Amino acid sequence: MSVRSLILFFTLVVPIFAGEVRVATAANMAFALPKIVEAFKKIYPDVSVEMVVGGSGKLRAQIEHGAPYDLFLSANTQYPEALYAKGIGVDKPVVYAQGELVLFSRQGIDLSSGLEVLTDSKVTRIAMANPKTAPYGKAAKEALEHGGMWPKVASKIVYGESISQTVIYSLRMVDVGIIAKSALYSDKVAPYKEKATVAEVDASYYTPISQGMLLLKSASQNKEAEALYRFLQSSRAKEILQAYGYRTP
Repeated sequence: MSVRSLILFFTLVVPIFAGEVRVATAANMAFALPKIVEAFKKIYPDVSVEMVVGGSGKLRAQIEHGAPYDLFLSANTQYPEALYAKGIGVDKPVVYAQGELVLFSRQGIDLSSGLEVLTDSKVTRIAMANPKTAPYGKAAKEALEHGGMWPKVASKIVYGESISQTVIYSLRMVDVGIIAKSALYSDKVAPYKEKATVAEVDASYYTPISQGMLLLKSASQNKEAEALYRFLQSSRAKEILQAYGYRTP
C-alpha cells in the first residue's frame, strides 16, 4: 500500500478529531453522562467535552437566548421540540432514554404502600423537583394527582430546582424524596443505600419520561459535537444508560 493510500485509509477509518463540545444536560443525566463521555473519549481521546448541568427548563431558556451550547440533553421531549420549531436545531429531536421515578427515604421509612405512605403523619416533608421547570417534577405531580394524594401532601412538598437538587434535599432535609431512578447510582446516594429504603413509583401513574436530545444549529460545523450526538445513540451508550436505571429506545 502506498503512502498516499495509507493516509487516505487512516483519514477514512481512524477518528481524527481534536476539538470541544459543550453539552447542556438535564440534571438527572449528571450521573450517567460522565460515564458515556468516558467511553466516547476512548474513541476520540483528543475531544474535550464540557458538561453544563441544570434544570431542563432553565437550559432551554439559556439556549433560546443564545447560550453557546452544541448539544441539549433534556429530561423531556417538549423543550427540544420547542427549540427545533424555532429553527434552533439541526434535526428533529431524538429520544435517547426514558426515565423512571422512585420513592427514596434515607431514614428507612417503610415504602411498601407506595405513594400512599406520603399521606402518613410521620412523613412531614417530601422532596420533589419543581413541576413548572423540571420534567421529573411534572411527572411526580402527575403521579400524586393520579393517586388522589396531591391535595393531601401538597403542603409537605419541598421543591428542588432540578432533580439533582431534589436528591440533595432527599439526603439531608426531608423524610421521603420522589427522585429519578438514575439518581440511585450516584456517588452521593451510595453512602446511604445500606439504611435507605426505595420503592418504584407505578409507571402507569405518570406519562413516560421520554428524554429528548437536540443537536443545535450553532454546532452544525462542529464534527466533534456530531460525533458525540451519534455516540449517544449507539449500543454502547444505551448499555451505560440501562446500567444507570434508564430504559432506552
